[in-house]
Amino acid sequence: DILTVRFAVMHVALLGLAVGLWVGIDPTLLALAMCALAGMGIAPLAGRPGGLSGPMGLLMTITAAAALLVLSISGVNANDAFSLLWGSILATRPADLVLLVVLCVAVLAWFFRRRRDIGLLLFDREVAACSGVAVGGLTAVALLGISVSIAASIRLTGALLIDSLTILPALSARNLARSLNSMVGIAIAIG
Repeated sequence: DILTVRFAVMHVALLGLAVGLWVGIDPTLLALAMCALAGMGIAPLAGRPGGLSGPMGLLMTITAAAALLVLSISGVNANDAFSLLWGSILATRPADLVLLVVLCVAVLAWFFRRRRDIGLLLFDREVAACSGVAVGGLTAVALLGISVSIAASIRLTGALLIDSLTILPALSARNLARSLNSMVGIAIAIG
């Protein structure tokens, strides 16, 4: 469900950016917090037979509408919010780089520590559950990691490159790799 997750998270981030600009809070920090909450909040729905596509599509629609509503009633210059979404390496602050490094280390450490369970979860939720994997918790942590990583990267790469950096390397690596570890390595290299 990563296709719908990344669209939903980008729109949650846009809402966070718009609200942050409106109320005078660091927009990136608010977008990060909102994305983390969205990722954790939607995780319990991952076990549904239809997966996350429906809930993520609904979240994307609601947050896009809310972001546009906030931008229209707040008087915030929409170009300011959208410029954050398109990203710029020149707009990246040292705090953003520190956050990205911390996230990178945390996600990789989590993956290598839990790669067997992650592999089972990605293969089949039921097989993972029968094997003793805490499927709900693992899914929640994975969605939290994905959501926070996307939100943290927006200022640097923007929404369009986030799309390219989350989907294309993973799809390419899945076709080239022979194991989960090699798939991760190939995806990182392609990214």
